[in-house]
Amino acid sequence: MKIKLCSDSTCDLPQALLDKYSISTVPLTVTMGEKAYRDGLDICSEEIFRHVQAGNPLPKTSAGNVGEYAAYFAPWVEQGYEVIHISLSSCISSAFSNASLAAEELGHVTVIDSLNLCGAQGLLVLRCADLIAEGKSVEEIVPELLAYRDLQDSSFIVDRVDYLHKGGRCSGIEVLGANVLKLRPCIHVREGKLIPGKKYRGSFQRVLSQYAEACLSDRESIDTSRIVLASTGCSQEAVDTLRQEVLRLCPDVQELIETYAGSTISSHCGPGTVGLFFAGTRS
Repeated sequence: MKIKLCSDSTCDLPQALLDKYSISTVPLTVTMGEKAYRDGLDICSEEIFRHVQAGNPLPKTSAGNVGEYAAYFAPWVEQGYEVIHISLSSCISSAFSNASLAAEELGHVTVIDSLNLCGAQGLLVLRCADLIAEGKSVEEIVPELLAYRDLQDSSFIVDRVDYLHKGGRCSGIEVLGANVLKLRPCIHVREGKLIPGKKYRGSFQRVLSQYAEACLSDRESIDTSRIVLASTGCSQEAVDTLRQEVLRLCPDVQELIETYAGSTISSHCGPGTVGLFFAGTRS
């Protein structure tokens, strides 16, 4: 059985890993003003930050429509492949729904809802690549991916909350409180949805150390085969701090993947955002 693996661009995996595992990505669309761009191809996060910094509204993001997904899958199906596509969470995008409708039209396409985004979506994609390399069939792969998805831990820290506010994810009162008290909220992804978590206080470097400790202190329950550290618009010092904390808390991590969140994710969380994504171990 020939299997083709693809995902929405929001998996935010480094190009080197996409190439290594022959993973194709379907770009979401980022619209600024009257112009539409393809995530990961035509626009980068820094352009978005400059656009917003100039006083413009946040970009709008959208998934491909059913026809666009069908056009993307069709060449692989025509070549005799079974396609596995791992989508952005159905709770925050129409990507899963549109890809699923396209799959029904074509046949030979299996769409899996990651119920996640960014690094956690990327981990699910890489797990699928591992299973394909082991020679497993689509029927064998799907239940293993769903079980792995249920073990994932996904969260990120935002250094500033104005993007979340403009996107309708936090109130003006919360923004005022965060600014006055220098609070930096942690956002978790639970069952596909963004859920506010602990609000950290202090310098960003100190907050990152506390955040890593909260995420990784229970090392025995963490799958250390892969951990993803994703960031957007952060200083190198901040990324270095979090990397050092991960290596201190999980010295046996086999693969620490550092990546940058793409333009779709950056449009919603803004600069100064960093997150950790990993899976737990089965009890």
